[in-house]
Amino acid sequence: MFPLEKNYYTYSGSLTTPPCSENVNWIVFKEPIILSVEEVLKLKENMPANNYRDEQPLNDRVVLSNKLLQ
Repeated sequence: MFPLEKNYYTYSGSLTTPPCSENVNWIVFKEPIILSVEEVLKLKENMPANNYRDEQPLNDRVVLSNKLLQ
């Protein structure tokens, strides 16, 4: 499931579900993980409706670039 290249971005933020105030460290792979339509629909059916928020501005967050060690 994970991409071959383990390069990623990381930044401090919050959860995307209400109350959106919990602190978390996000790790986002630079190489996207491709899902089929069926996989997306399966994920969607297991998520509560309208329990998310839209993208937020960067504000003063620092985004770092790194690579996972294997």
